Amino acid sequence: MVASAALPLYGASVPFYSSVLETAAEPRVTVLLVDTDRATTPIDQGIYGQFLEHINHSVVDGLFAEQIRGAGFEGEDFKTYWQSSAERGEVEIAAVDFQNGTKSVRLRVNGGSAAIRQGRLFLDAGVKYEGSLWLKRETGLLHLKLLVKTSKGEQIASLPLVVTGAEWQEVPFAFTSPVRDTQASIEIAATGRGAILVDFVSMMRADSRRDGMLRPDLLQALRDLRPSFIRWPGGSFASTYKWEDGIGPHVGRRYHPNLIWGGYSDYYGFGNR
Repeated sequence: MVASAALPLYGASVPFYSSVLETAAEPRVTVLLVDTDRATTPIDQGIYGQFLEHINHSVVDGLFAEQIRGAGFEGEDFKTYWQSSAERGEVEIAAVDFQNGTKSVRLRVNGGSAAIRQGRLFLDAGVKYEGSLWLKRETGLLHLKLLVKTSKGEQIASLPLVVTGAEWQEVPFAFTSPVRDTQASIEIAATGRGAILVDFVSMMRADSRRDGMLRPDLLQALRDLRPSFIRWPGGSFASTYKWEDGIGPHVGRRYHPNLIWGGYSDYYGFGNR
């Protein structure tokens, strides 16, 4: 129901309203009355949904199943997420162009060892994990291993990383964890004599990698919401998202730190397929 009433508009003390009173012969206010007890037109429930924004770690280090942080060593990633160790060797950041990045890690060994390590990995007992890293041999002959350890330092996996030729190559790895540990670690270690470049390290559950790269528990939580749709990217994060940088092989996507929510590293991992 709609009704109108002729009511005086008082506001002489406000310049805008004063001009209105001077120009309008009969100022009026229209009142709209809404009858909330009477439904005239059904509203499709499909117009309501959710949007997904990269607030803190809702997506990266959350719904997105990738477990390695700072995978490509760009920006301050190495200092923020990785630890290094060396004996008769050294670990350094090298200014090397690789895919869409400009930094790699160089492991240089002179009869000793050099390694990089990252902790805070979540492993479930009986679950298979898959991953890969990119390597480029520069000089000499090195022996590389990927080590996975529990929070107490006990070995879960020790996997040789075989490099052939002198060009960049992706070296895959896989292991099944016999234990559950929420603070496990991964280590890339080199021994021998020579130098090698390391870049773009990735690891996640094997089933997640095949199922959209989403964490199964959070994916189920979304399914339980039964949303009619989910808009992504949502919120202010959408103003910085460039879809062209989020397609294609993950190793070739651009460095995109989330400076709006959380200030953490991101490589457009959660993007288009």
